[in-house]
Amino acid sequence: MRNREKEIALEFWQMGKVRITVSDYCKSQKICRNSFYSMYNSITDIIYLILRNDMMIGMSHADNGLIDRALENCLRMLYKNHQFYLWLYNQRKHSERLIIKHRLIKDLKEIIHRFAMDNDGISTVELNRVAEEIYEKLFCQVIHGCDRDFLEISNELKRHVLAIKGLRCPCVGYQKRG
Repeated sequence: MRNREKEIALEFWQMGKVRITVSDYCKSQKICRNSFYSMYNSITDIIYLILRNDMMIGMSHADNGLIDRALENCLRMLYKNHQFYLWLYNQRKHSERLIIKHRLIKDLKEIIHRFAMDNDGISTVELNRVAEEIYEKLFCQVIHGCDRDFLEISNELKRHVLAIKGLRCPCVGYQKRG
């Protein structure tokens, strides 16, 4: 869907460009600034679209009832290319990063809500908490540039699957909420 933006960003990254500007983007695409602003508000929109598209590709199994596999696929994709995503993330100021974060959390909430409705449902408070925690785990390497073990993060994500599926925590025997 938005592969063109990712390809352009990858080119800038591979060239060692420190920061993508609207001028750079327009020059590489041979478009005027007005054309750019008719499609996007800023480079932040492009970065969000790249992250969102890749997250949605990774999360595509959620529609098949395999939320744990979807989270793992998403993590695998982000983990594999974390240097590129970290570079993308560092393109923006803190306030713009927050915009991207809130948009991605909103997207996660929609995926989780859709999945949870096929099961026992999920409360709004729980949905907000789980979506924010999943975002933090999925994008940990991107946000912080940390070098955590894939299996460790994957196991932390699996703990959230219980809440999404409407199950209690493992310490009470995976009982359905009643």
